[in-house]
Amino acid sequence: PLPVTAPIDGVIERFDVRPNQPVAAGAPLFTIETTTLRARLEVADRAVAVAEAEQQRAVQKAFADAASRAEVALLGAKLDESRAARDAVAAQLARSRVTAAQAGVAVFADPDDWLGRPVATGEKILTLADPADTELAVQVPVDDALVLGAAAGVRLFLNTDPLAPVE
Repeated sequence: PLPVTAPIDGVIERFDVRPNQPVAAGAPLFTIETTTLRARLEVADRAVAVAEAEQQRAVQKAFADAASRAEVALLGAKLDESRAARDAVAAQLARSRVTAAQAGVAVFADPDDWLGRPVATGEKILTLADPADTELAVQVPVDDALVLGAAAGVRLFLNTDPLAPVE
């Protein structure tokens, strides 16, 4: 199974899948709320515009003023810095919509438990499992433990279909 984690800090806005729903690779899974990121992007865009205007003013003044020539390089660096900050916010905004990296079944509990809940970067939200590649872990209390041979079989009775055990 492939764990799907939150790519950024935020709040889960909506799920595009239901629990145990099959999904194709690239299908949208959930979205993290973007109001704060959009506001930060707008502020960063304005900071870039201001830095561009300051640099342009310094370039124009540099023809007549030696002090302005020295300022051009500094303002160019500030412009690069503000563009990098804007690009970082834009990249976070692009990661707010999470898609399936592979095909599988979306395994998670009730989506209502997640909606509106803050999540941290890296926090596991759901798991994408391949239904053709399943494993079973059997945990037995110490009092009931017994020695089984390597060829011992297990019969699993699923709650969803108790009349058709799985060997």
